[in-house]
Amino acid sequence: MAHIDNTQVTAPSRVETGFPGLSHDGQEALLERCLQAVSDSRSIAEVAGITPVMLESLYRKGYEAYQSRDYDTAFEVFAGALLMQPLERRFHVGLGSTLLQTGLCREALPFFLYASTLQSDDPGAVFRIGECLLGVGEVEEALEAFSLTLELCQENGDDRLAALAQHYLDQLH
Repeated sequence: MAHIDNTQVTAPSRVETGFPGLSHDGQEALLERCLQAVSDSRSIAEVAGITPVMLESLYRKGYEAYQSRDYDTAFEVFAGALLMQPLERRFHVGLGSTLLQTGLCREALPFFLYASTLQSDDPGAVFRIGECLLGVGEVEEALEAFSLTLELCQENGDDRLAALAQHYLDQLH
């Protein structure tokens, strides 16, 4: 995630070199399968008989790993869950957030874009898109995303996220 202080906004930086438990080629292959799964019309979870309770358990495991900064486990859990249920918005956000926290802004971007497509009134996904764009040096596009975040926050009353988006806008102008 990008660092915000009172004086300057800095682009996200890579915290570590990917995910130690998975080779670079393995990471790329898993990300490619996740993106491909999104375009299929039937989920693996549906085919395999994986219940919503099981998917919820996976989400909790990924979320807990993310919260404890165990990004290797969070990556594996969210990527696997996304493969099983590619239209579950939370799995896109979880995987995108994990990638963003490890400095993989370009790789995180498509997952936030899909999450935003799945729920277009969610300012959180749009805000993360802005952070990803800022992280890859697309400042003008990031400004557009932060402006849209503000609009969406006004519609749903998310004052905390609106303040963060406004801070980015103030710092980047």
